[in-house]
Amino acid sequence: SDGKLQYEKGVNPKALFTINYNKDIIIQILKNEVSGTDAFMKGKINIEGSLSQGLRYIKLFRIFVKYLRRKNGIK
Repeated sequence: SDGKLQYEKGVNPKALFTINYNKDIIIQILKNEVSGTDAFMKGKINIEGSLSQGLRYIKLFRIFVKYLRRKNGIK
């Protein structure tokens, strides 16, 4: 609501879905070496739980990646 993004490591037991990936793939996404879509299609990122709910949050994932790029000085 105030334009800030907050995230935590861990699992929310009430989550409708979880997104699983390893450090290496998120670094490749941040460096624009691979797209999130390609990583998902190749099984490098997977969604447990409701796939339809997970796919609804693609825009949020893209915002999260953009935030991490800015935070880490990656263009």
